[in-house]
Amino acid sequence: MFAISCGYVIGSSGMTRLDGDSSMASAPDSLCSTCGQANRVGARFCDSCGRALASSCAQCGTELRAGARFCDACGAPIGTAAAATAPPRPDRPGRDPRTYTPKHLAERILTSRTAIEGERKQVTVLFADVTGSMELAEQVDPEEWHRILDRFFEILTEGIHRYEGTINQYTGDGVMALFGAPISHEDHAHRACYAALHLVEELRRFAQELKRERGLTFATRIGLNSGEVVVGKIGDDLRMDYTAQGRVVGIAARLQTLADPGEVYVSDTTAALVAGFFELESLGEFRLKGVSQPMRVCSLEGVGRMRTRLDVSRARGLSRFVGRSDEMASLESALARAAEGQGRVVGVVAEAGTGKSRLCAELVERCRSRGVAVHEGRGVAHGRLLPFLPLLELLRGVFGLTEQDGEREARQKIAGTLMLIDPRFDEALPLVFDFLGVPDPARPAPLFDPADRQRQLFGIIARLLKALGERESHVILLEDLHWFDEGTGRFLDTLLDAIAGTKTLVLLNFRPEFLADWMKKTVYQQLPLLPLGPEAMRELLDDLLGRDPTLSGFPELVQDHTGGNPFFVEEVVQSLIEGGSLQGGRGAYRLVAPVTELRVPPTIHALLAARIDRLPERERRLLQTAAVIGKRFPESILKRVAELPEAELEDAIRTLRGRDLIFEEVLFPEVEYAFKHPLTQEVAYGSQLAERRKRAHAAVAELVEKESAAKLDERTAALLAHHWKAAGESLRAARWHGLAAEWSEGHAPASAVDHWRAVRSLAAEAPESPEAMRLRLAAAIGLVRAADYDLAARPEFESAFAEGHRLALETGDTDARVRILLAYSALVLSDRDFDRSAELLAEAEAVVAGIDDPELKFVVRGHAGFTAVMRGDQRAALERYDEAFALLGERKPKDSFVLRRYLGAGTNRAMIVAESGRLADGARDIDRIRAMALEAHDLTYVCIGDLCRSRLAMYRGAPAQALAHAASGLDAAERLDAPGFRATARLSIGLAHLLERNWDEAIAAIRDAKRIATPEMIGPNQFLMVLARLAEACLGKGNFERALEFSAEAIQRSEGARRLGAVEAHLSRARVLTAISPERDAAEIVRLLDRATELARGCGGTIYEPSILETRAALARASGQAAEAERELREALRLYAEFGATGHAERLARELPAEPENAVA
Repeated sequence: MFAISCGYVIGSSGMTRLDGDSSMASAPDSLCSTCGQANRVGARFCDSCGRALASSCAQCGTELRAGARFCDACGAPIGTAAAATAPPRPDRPGRDPRTYTPKHLAERILTSRTAIEGERKQVTVLFADVTGSMELAEQVDPEEWHRILDRFFEILTEGIHRYEGTINQYTGDGVMALFGAPISHEDHAHRACYAALHLVEELRRFAQELKRERGLTFATRIGLNSGEVVVGKIGDDLRMDYTAQGRVVGIAARLQTLADPGEVYVSDTTAALVAGFFELESLGEFRLKGVSQPMRVCSLEGVGRMRTRLDVSRARGLSRFVGRSDEMASLESALARAAEGQGRVVGVVAEAGTGKSRLCAELVERCRSRGVAVHEGRGVAHGRLLPFLPLLELLRGVFGLTEQDGEREARQKIAGTLMLIDPRFDEALPLVFDFLGVPDPARPAPLFDPADRQRQLFGIIARLLKALGERESHVILLEDLHWFDEGTGRFLDTLLDAIAGTKTLVLLNFRPEFLADWMKKTVYQQLPLLPLGPEAMRELLDDLLGRDPTLSGFPELVQDHTGGNPFFVEEVVQSLIEGGSLQGGRGAYRLVAPVTELRVPPTIHALLAARIDRLPERERRLLQTAAVIGKRFPESILKRVAELPEAELEDAIRTLRGRDLIFEEVLFPEVEYAFKHPLTQEVAYGSQLAERRKRAHAAVAELVEKESAAKLDERTAALLAHHWKAAGESLRAARWHGLAAEWSEGHAPASAVDHWRAVRSLAAEAPESPEAMRLRLAAAIGLVRAADYDLAARPEFESAFAEGHRLALETGDTDARVRILLAYSALVLSDRDFDRSAELLAEAEAVVAGIDDPELKFVVRGHAGFTAVMRGDQRAALERYDEAFALLGERKPKDSFVLRRYLGAGTNRAMIVAESGRLADGARDIDRIRAMALEAHDLTYVCIGDLCRSRLAMYRGAPAQALAHAASGLDAAERLDAPGFRATARLSIGLAHLLERNWDEAIAAIRDAKRIATPEMIGPNQFLMVLARLAEACLGKGNFERALEFSAEAIQRSEGARRLGAVEAHLSRARVLTAISPERDAAEIVRLLDRATELARGCGGTIYEPSILETRAALARASGQAAEAERELREALRLYAEFGATGHAERLARELPAEPENAVA
């Protein structure tokens, strides 16, 4: 719809001088549109290149196609007088842009054209035309109308060029102009608005002149819109091809048509860029043709009071550190308190560029000069799918690892550091080695459930950092939290708990939009940074510029326009140095060209884009290539991808370093560079066409794959997935996302969800193939398996199951089909949808019935046992588990998936056996499963084993053993950083104290468990136990009110439950009432005890029957029925002895009178 080539061409009369003189000049001869040669009037062929001189419309000057009867630009009829081969009239504009573009602009365009050809640019488009031009043309002689249009175009050309815009197209009775290309401007929207206001004023005077002299009502209308265009080839004649993105040009044209005569309408996009700098009147929303959604439109009324709202930048290094004495004092105070063993956390928060990183860097330098160790980790913009990137950087610093370390050397460093701190870290070494990418073949890392693995890693790292802080003062600096991946973000909560009572200062920085729950902790202090004040700004500018007399008034101008942002100050100064206005050296500059106004852009993006465009072509291309690699880029990879001779590469890097765009971050053993500011990388990356970026991403990915072939790990997979996806290689990206997901499941389950989502999406985009099908199926299983980590996305997981189930059927993949059925069965089981779970289990059972795969059959039978446990049917669960273990015989599974389910099934079976009254058998099985977990380095099941041993010791009446096992379980839970296990361990500790009648200790421990846990975290069955035992502890302490309250809540929550938690709830309530009101509530107590007995027998909880009998005896004793009480106690004694609960049996034997010697056995 919109022509690319320039249409109406201004000739001799259209050239306007920049001094504002718009008088008409005499016309030259006809210009050739091919070579620009001036030919004599009447010539039909160019006397320079021999090309035919095109026919043109006498009305508007548009070049005509052969045989045209009407002009396709203005509709004028074509006759021999109007459309002959004669050139335009002497007073008409010519077609060659060189004739109407001022020399200084032409030179800038030709000089910079290679820098912008084939790149994306943010521009503002201006359309202007005459209102009712055809009606006006009918009111005057054609030659007179011709002169009016000439003068009109003169005014347009002068006004647009005044603000360094370029006329890209003549539309017959108007123009289309661009601001921001081909001459790059960070304030393109501002310039377009200034030009529009200037044109309105000049054209109003012109209209008044026409009204006075000719009686014509001449009016114009203007439309502005901002957006992205792709700049194409710019010829020697200054013609520019472009492609508009997002209907940028079309919207500007629609706004011009919509505008009232004499008005300037701007789009919401442009209004957002200039708000505050110009007076805008909102006109409401309009529906524009070709635009799907209504658009807010504003009228440009005039120049506003300019305000600086630059919020994206970063402080420039090496400049003088000024204006932060108060903030530094706060950090020093926090550091001092930390050194005294009062671990502190300080978060420096401010908008980008205000100086967060500079403030932190200054403190770090002070610390290092005093011998205080500093360990650092940073977030990067693309790091959210790179699990634990900042955490890995932090750990590498702690262990002193370098990229040149071999795996063995790295393991030695890690082990040396950890064992020196605490020999007990030995058991953690395999997992740490694996996490840091240097696994030990002799000691492979344990196979964990993803969440458990993450908890264990968090626990290990927290212990490490806590130990470091206990030994000596040290600082942990974590930068750019707003770019942290989800896993590292969660680790912060663990870290803040770990540093309590240590000599650690955790120093964080982030943008204001970053929020986290840990900010509510008392150990945390927030330190906001405000813009620099006037005195500090002057001090900074003195350091940068000096006080040469030519600078008089200039620092104040910079202060007014930079709003106290140090980065903006430095960027403004740097742009003036590069532009030649400032000459000299650091602290000794002089102003060699007048500067009356600074164009500070509304976003730092625009400023950086203009700065990049000013680079020589070689340096600019190198910077863009580096941007594709990432924020940090090794010299070796840059050299290979850029394909520059070594001498040229070194020269270009020196230029980029000299202009403070990049810096050497690592010097040994390999040079590694980084962008001075992340936004520089983003802007350089975004300026490239998608096709060029694709090629660069592919080159980087190929190189990384080739160079890392011998030691590819899953972390590298995430980076390769990023590059292949950006390269448009969907299948290869999906493949690497899949590997990254598999690794993340063991380290960062939430990240695994994102990776599996990417696999699913990318594999669906790829052409159909066996690999694409396999990846889609793997993604579906992975998503369903990880559903617990994103409960809000339940519909997505439903869809993933449906897709995965279908694909498994289509491909005949039995193993995948069973896995997705069981994963989904577990998911619906958590919702207590037992019927749906049973359907899924039945299908899985039918699938494995016809195959010879004992391990897969074991998994299915084991899941049937778990389902029965969730239903509260312990007897059925025991049968299913026995059937499952019979399938394997003496064989121990080697597959990690099967092994974990073996440990889980074995643990559940052992507890079912023990709670049915076979304590010795259950304890023996628990010990065996725990030993297997130890052998497999599975800390999760070691922890579970300790907690189960504690529970069995409680059943036996052995409080000392119960307490010891619970303490061991708590230690494992802390290392796992598992709140659920921590709560269960604290409950177990409380139960041990309850047996010893240590009421205060019991209450404290069980209350701690209640504080940590929720029913969702530890399960409703376990939560009932917490409430029931807390009620009993309060009863023992004599706090009857709380005992009644907690026991009542337990009963209320147990409604409809059929598991052991319900037994505990009823038994606890009966004990509380028996102690407080046995006579009044006797009937209720009996009912509660009868229900507890029924529940215990119904769900396999025989182990509770002696306790129930003891409570019946207490009720009988309170009712004066001593003989009945003794009978109940003797039956309880018999059962205790039968079950192997020796501690309880011995206790009752001491309490009961000796039986007569002739008593019947």
